[in-house]
Amino acid sequence: MKRTILALASLCVCVSMTAQGWILFQNAGGGVAAPISLVDDTSTADVNEATTGPKEANNIWVTLWIGRTADSLAPAMGTNADNPNPVEIKTKIKSKNFAGKSWAVQGIGAGTECFAQIKGKGDKYFGDSAVFKVTLTEPPATPAAMTALTGWTMQVPEPSILALGVLGMGAFLIRRRS
Repeated sequence: MKRTILALASLCVCVSMTAQGWILFQNAGGGVAAPISLVDDTSTADVNEATTGPKEANNIWVTLWIGRTADSLAPAMGTNADNPNPVEIKTKIKSKNFAGKSWAVQGIGAGTECFAQIKGKGDKYFGDSAVFKVTLTEPPATPAAMTALTGWTMQVPEPSILALGVLGMGAFLIRRRS
């Protein structure tokens, strides 16, 4: 009887591991139009405009955060043809878009409606999209497009915020030594 229960439990674990939902990680095409804009303290410019420069755009990474509720978002882990072992789902942006790859999201099954957010970070800019809903699909169906994703702005942090962060960290370290 114990062997039967153990065998059934093992089968459930194996089946749940293969029931991963698929998503297409891109912000343009396939019904998605969510360009990224950059803002610095003097002007607003799209990532591909001359005032921003291509070097800065090449240093910005966007990461998919996903969860079953809006409060449980965490970095998404997944696999695809290039990455057979689970890795964090992220990519660099080109121009004002990031190109899509199909990803099998770890831990969330096909047909599950979940919440997602794209978080961007670069040498100079940072910014997050609004939280949106997406329902993951199961192969061989087309991967779920992030159609509810809307465009967002990435900004340069204010110097005063950085100064307050440094002061707070210094106070924490001084208090810790006392």
